[in-house]
Amino acid sequence: MPIKIYTTSDMEGAIRSMSQRNDLSIVFMKHWCKRRIPLLEEKVLDIPSITIDPKAEGWRYILERWRQRRCLLYYKYREYPDWRPRGDAMLFVETPITYDFFEWITRGILREVIIYRPPDWAMQEEILSIKNPVSEHYRMVLEIARNFRIKSRNVREEIALRLSGFPPVETAVFTRNDLSEICGLPLQEIKTILTKGARKAHCWFQPLRLNSPPIDEGLTKGYRYLEQYKDWGDGLRMIRAGARGVHNLVIHKLIECGSITYWPPVHVLWDGWKPLSVTKIDIEQNVKMAEWYKMRQIIEGAEEYGKG
Repeated sequence: MPIKIYTTSDMEGAIRSMSQRNDLSIVFMKHWCKRRIPLLEEKVLDIPSITIDPKAEGWRYILERWRQRRCLLYYKYREYPDWRPRGDAMLFVETPITYDFFEWITRGILREVIIYRPPDWAMQEEILSIKNPVSEHYRMVLEIARNFRIKSRNVREEIALRLSGFPPVETAVFTRNDLSEICGLPLQEIKTILTKGARKAHCWFQPLRLNSPPIDEGLTKGYRYLEQYKDWGDGLRMIRAGARGVHNLVIHKLIECGSITYWPPVHVLWDGWKPLSVTKIDIEQNVKMAEWYKMRQIIEGAEEYGKG
């Protein structure tokens, strides 16, 4: 018997009903959107529950405890390990933006799936445009970025150019903020375009200045890790994308306590990037949008949870 798919505009009320109707209920805690509508957990604190993070140590023991207690499971999704929970019911605190993922993650659910439906789809459409830019945006960003070859560079930009290994005369150096002000596009969309559109002709660096070790011992390990990078003077570190090794939450806390100073990422773009296949970009964008519309159609045609 196929699972029943429902929608709800009352996230907390649906969690309460789901936990009453099912022995093994799961709240899927992943967000895709930059903006989000949070779960008001204080409204459901009285419901016996357990939280699982498959990346944390001992998560399999927590999973077994949940099965024994048969309570509510708050599932903090991780892309790795490749694991899906098995249970009676699952509630999504945010609408998935692709049907393929939704179908995959719910294969272990036996009875019912409930999806929170926001007042409108503005948040989903915003993140879809950021993750899947149209070809016109690719052309605009890359062509404008080329013009930064002739602009003057500060110390951080000079270091980034040196570390990139690209020929100085044929290379542009800039920040996402520089491009965003001219193009009028979100910073994250610009990052997507540079990463996908220029590939081997592009790299970026995160400038950080280390000021002083934090008082909080929980942040000390992250600070010490950053100290391993080359000091370019006055505590400045230039960290190549993908090589930082410190969680974003730790970085934010180090900034808040004044232990580090943060500057916008510096991008380096060599003029040797290959011309883009406009057709390929538009096909990929259309495929992603089709996936979203399939997901949206399912939700818009679903029955309201608890009303049937």
